[in-house]
Amino acid sequence: MQSLFQKLQGSYKFEPILNLADSSVYGFELLAMNKPKNWLTHDLRTIAMLGMINRASPSHVQDEIISVNLTAESIMTITDAQIEQAARNRPKLVIEWVEIKDDSQTIIEVGRKLERWREQFDIKIAIDDMGKGQDAIERFLAVTPDLAKFDGLLLHEARESEKHYRAIQWMSKWCRDEGVPIVMEWIENARDFEIAVECGCNYGQGYYIQDQVNEAIIEERKLVM
Repeated sequence: MQSLFQKLQGSYKFEPILNLADSSVYGFELLAMNKPKNWLTHDLRTIAMLGMINRASPSHVQDEIISVNLTAESIMTITDAQIEQAARNRPKLVIEWVEIKDDSQTIIEVGRKLERWREQFDIKIAIDDMGKGQDAIERFLAVTPDLAKFDGLLLHEARESEKHYRAIQWMSKWCRDEGVPIVMEWIENARDFEIAVECGCNYGQGYYIQDQVNEAIIEERKLVM
């Protein structure tokens, strides 16, 4: 299994999630980079990602959250023991439940499993890809999320489209009413940043704000940007 983790380390990176109010580092997302085709089956890749989290060096991530993207299939496949170990070795672990259209019963079952993991293993739950696809609202209703992540394509459309801008405002108000902090993805220029702040987003990811991370911290932790 060690070779899987060695291969994984060259295929993934940690991307910072920043507080939009002061540019402080809130956490990191484990993101896929270019991977050799078919180098792992779906199940083995999921297990290897959890292994990567377990082996994340303290010099990479200190007291911040670290999040990982999982589909409904992955969540249903992963065992309690695997999540328990990942959560023990990486406090403040966040599971990002990503958009892949699933039937309503599957969504209910995944929501129950995530809620149980949070109660038993103290993980956090994020609803990823809000504003994209078909089931973000259904996923949001299936759990009580700790974070909501807004899809970057919606943000980019909002640069020119008032309709998309109002959609972000509506989703932001819903999240605030539910007490759920918001992460805006794909902030790539000053206008993206303005929209995120204007619409009440708490955190952000993307090239534009990534440049605001203190270079000394990046160097000290030897982050892969």
